[in-house]
Amino acid sequence: MEEQSSHSMVAKIAGAAVTILAAMVARQVVNQAWKAFAGRPAPQPDNADDDSSLGELVAAAAAMGAVVGVSRVLATRGTTRYVAKIERKRRTDPL
Repeated sequence: MEEQSSHSMVAKIAGAAVTILAAMVARQVVNQAWKAFAGRPAPQPDNADDDSSLGELVAAAAAMGAVVGVSRVLATRGTTRYVAKIERKRRTDPL
């Protein structure tokens, strides 16, 4: 039972790491796409000097939220499936 909980903990840590990485990549994708379409960087919430309109801020936040949310779901599902596959293989092929 303890071995199973340690595998579960490894899966959670791996899932968190993959999710963070996916969110970082998604942010970069949105920022690059915004720059390609708008001709300037995407509005950033911590930039007080940004003169973006409210509509641009809302659009950027919605795009970022959607892309990061989808990337997190895909990363979490992918990691869960990968860990389950490893677990099935480990149970059928003991050392």
